[in-house]
Amino acid sequence: MGQKKNSTGKRVKSALPSQLEKQVKSYALMAAAAGAGFLGSAAKANAQIVYTPTKITLLNGTVNIDLNNDGITDFTLVDQEKKFNLYSNRMLGVKGATGNAVVKSGGGAKAMASSSIISSGRIFQSVYKARGRMASIGYRCMTTSACQTFKIGQFKMVKNKYLGFKFSINGETHFGWARINADYTFAKGGQSMINVYLSGYAYEATPNMPIGAGDNMGPHPVRKSGTLGELARGAAK
Repeated sequence: MGQKKNSTGKRVKSALPSQLEKQVKSYALMAAAAGAGFLGSAAKANAQIVYTPTKITLLNGTVNIDLNNDGITDFTLVDQEKKFNLYSNRMLGVKGATGNAVVKSGGGAKAMASSSIISSGRIFQSVYKARGRMASIGYRCMTTSACQTFKIGQFKMVKNKYLGFKFSINGETHFGWARINADYTFAKGGQSMINVYLSGYAYEATPNMPIGAGDNMGPHPVRKSGTLGELARGAAK
């Protein structure tokens, strides 16, 4: 049997045989690990992701995104061209309701990879009054024969990248995403195009709970997208 010293310094027999004592400690460690696993599972169970599949092509117009399907537009994708004699700018941007924002990178919206975490730890750009730039292509000319072209923004050419959202429901912060494919055709002196395909969006219904870009699995069932699930073109401005 194992022995230990009492307060007088004399050795006394332990209350448990050494082997049994080791087993008890082992069981205690296993129970602690199981408890941690349970807490992790409970955290996952609290995730309430609501996913809306879509098949929408945007070309020279707008597309509204109602993340929680309450009839109120949370974000709007905008494809618009500004053109003058010696200047043309085709811009894909995003705007939102009061207080709404998108994950930011540099001077515009970030094109996020699948599984990237969207949470309060990100840097966000408000899109309430100032539209967040996703992509911009065009040209500037000093004369008709001296022109410079530009192609900027993370969404000018992407496949299955994600726009990260932060928005409010009843005064509480929620996070979400939209999955986007985009490419462009450039025509100096003609009409440049940015072709955008929106294939779905989702949000986390639990306030302040992070969401992974592209994550659409959770206790909530997938929402039917109605007319948004049909192939459509953005409403022309």
